[in-house]
Amino acid sequence: LRAITIVDFRRLSKDPKEACLKIKDKIDLLNEQSYTRRQEGIAAWTSSEVVRTYLELMHESLNGKPLPDAIAARVAAKKPALTADEFRAVSELSRQLRY
Repeated sequence: LRAITIVDFRRLSKDPKEACLKIKDKIDLLNEQSYTRRQEGIAAWTSSEVVRTYLELMHESLNGKPLPDAIAARVAAKKPALTADEFRAVSELSRQLRY
């Protein structure tokens, strides 16, 4: 999970919600082994390029930059960027993984 790049994330499914569901399924599988393994999986996922990019976009939007502008700026700078749909899907997955 830690090694998943944005390209890998997109390879999981064309639909970001489906890709996030696959990530959640992997974490749920770890949970069947033990709660500790689940926590390790979540920690690995949160250090992935996908989540780091999500957090960077979130930070920019919280500092007053509209999300579409933040995404466009990252694309223009040739930095890894999520689409708006991917951003929303990762946001929803983050909410599901917390409790």
